[in-house]
Amino acid sequence: MLSWVDFKHEFEIRYYSAQFQWNKEQEFLNLKQLDMTVMEYERRFQSISTFSSVLIPIEHHRIGRFKEGLTQELKKGLITYQPKTLRELEEATQALEAVLKVDQHDITRQGQITAGKRKETAT
Repeated sequence: MLSWVDFKHEFEIRYYSAQFQWNKEQEFLNLKQLDMTVMEYERRFQSISTFSSVLIPIEHHRIGRFKEGLTQELKKGLITYQPKTLRELEEATQALEAVLKVDQHDITRQGQITAGKRKETAT
């Protein structure tokens, strides 16, 4: 009887070409969040990480790889956070992204209010 890992390995060899597998591994290693939301990045990470289980088989390394692909702003906010699971990191990253969006909205709104007051004062 095959273990899940062995079955998966045999399945991938049989149904995915070596070139396809290599391309997916490279895509995974080069994945960056860029302009994706955290949820979009998370989905993409999960989707292509299945092809890289040999490269990054340990949860701790998957966590590091996920963090490495995040935007600088999110990485800074998570610098001292040491999650035990990838899921914990994903949830913390989503929460941080939400807070940063609210802060950005408040800053933008405050700037609009200040600009409006300057116009009223000038007239």
